[in-house]
Amino acid sequence: MYLPEHVVTATPHDWVLDGTTTPAVVVSNNLSCWRGNHSFTRLINTLEFCRHFFAIEKNQPRLRKKVADDLQHKLTAKRKLLIREVSGVRRFYQVVVTTPQDNDVHAWFLFFLHPLPFDHYLASFPATFRKGESSTPRTEFSIQLGKRLKVAKQTELCLVVFVLDIVGFRSVNESEGYHIGDKVLSILQHRLGFIAKHNGIIAHIADDDYAVGVLVEDNPEAIHTLISRMDSAVRKPYFINESKQRLFLRLAVGTSISTPQTDSAWRLVEQARTACVLAKRQASNEVIVYDQLHQHHSSEQFRLEQKVFQAVASQAFHVVVQPQFTMDGQQLVGAEMLLRWTEADGTTHSPMEFIPIVEKMGLMPKLSEWVLHQAIAIQKQLLRNGTTPVPLSINLSPTQIELTTHVQHLLAIIHASELPGKFLEIEITEDSLLHHHSETLSNLNRINQTGIAIALDDFGIGYSSLSYLSQFPIQKLKIDRSFITHITDDHKQRQLVTLMLNIANTFSMKPLAEGVELAEQIECLQALGCQYVQGYLYAKPESVGDYLARY
Repeated sequence: MYLPEHVVTATPHDWVLDGTTTPAVVVSNNLSCWRGNHSFTRLINTLEFCRHFFAIEKNQPRLRKKVADDLQHKLTAKRKLLIREVSGVRRFYQVVVTTPQDNDVHAWFLFFLHPLPFDHYLASFPATFRKGESSTPRTEFSIQLGKRLKVAKQTELCLVVFVLDIVGFRSVNESEGYHIGDKVLSILQHRLGFIAKHNGIIAHIADDDYAVGVLVEDNPEAIHTLISRMDSAVRKPYFINESKQRLFLRLAVGTSISTPQTDSAWRLVEQARTACVLAKRQASNEVIVYDQLHQHHSSEQFRLEQKVFQAVASQAFHVVVQPQFTMDGQQLVGAEMLLRWTEADGTTHSPMEFIPIVEKMGLMPKLSEWVLHQAIAIQKQLLRNGTTPVPLSINLSPTQIELTTHVQHLLAIIHASELPGKFLEIEITEDSLLHHHSETLSNLNRINQTGIAIALDDFGIGYSSLSYLSQFPIQKLKIDRSFITHITDDHKQRQLVTLMLNIANTFSMKPLAEGVELAEQIECLQALGCQYVQGYLYAKPESVGDYLARY
């Protein structure tokens, strides 16, 4: 009887298969195992069954059949064996036995091993999350994630870890109520549980952050499918009551994928968190997959954050002032305070680089307070010099505007300085009008009542509506530079600027064009009816000393 050499032994408790599709193990009537696979007999105790079978006389077919059926039943109950192949990959195999026929003089027991499909790899890892339960505590999550990583490294699987951050979730609680916030979290957990239902695990690792770990086949198609399912699940609208009221959340999602070299499950979580932070910073609506570039970015970002923290603490920033003029450039009508940061070694950083970090670290109130003191000092110096200063504007972020305590603190500083409010101006962006409507409106009215003007910065690139513009006390509309750059050669841009100027006139706001650098732009803006301008054509941002010298 020909028996292919499908199986060789490696260690006493390991099988190593050479990759054939139907490997076989044979036990003969002299109780020897083909190729000496005694590890197999130890694993499932088959040799004892074989001995019992061969001890029964052939004239007792019923008894022989019973013993053979017992052997089959034991193998069926066992279901599968985890076997290491020559490549080092472990796979699950189904064991099927054929028992000898009475007329078979060789009396072989033939055991066939059939590789099992992907789903059988995961039966020992049912989803930890269940509908109606809270997510797994972080410690248990870390342990369970480690077990899954071990399985991934031993089989043809990989472990995919997601970290999700609900951007601006606090506004849901504050505007809709905590019961609605809890409802949203419950819906999200249910959706994550559906993604993880086969073998995954989820954890609520921070206030607005979730982590999910899922085992999946280690091939690009399977991984892409899983990421797509996650992306689709979390971005659907959230129905929060019986009337089908919908909420749309922005979620930043990062993911990391294990490799044979991955030595720590929690490292995957940290990598996914790095990718999530990048997705949040880029305002990306796609899942960001971690790679080594993200690791480099994360390290650089951490170092930059530490420098920013020290700069705020030591007041290492400085301010420059950019004047604002009438369209002919002859009359100074205002100025904007701008932050600059130069390190001791001469390295300069753009506000676009460090302002988001300041906001993320919660340092903006402290920094804004420092800028306000600088503005007050400039205006009081001009008053001491016998000059009536034009309004000097400072920028406040949406987070600052919605915090009543912070606004009250800034107003208290101005009141204590005895500087009339008409010499200051607060610049806000369109985002400020969209969040915490009632608090923002109340705080802007409170500022306006002190004589401080409100300017809407970067108008046209946000999402404000005409209803918002009519409700909020805004005195100046600053048209973003992106609309000015091509105003002389782009008919559509001119039409948009014309529309913005009409809006400003309708709501009795002073229109100001930002980023003007060419005389041709001035001519076009004058023809359209713009009144004020700010840009390099008339004045670049200048030092406080140079600005004071203008008077």
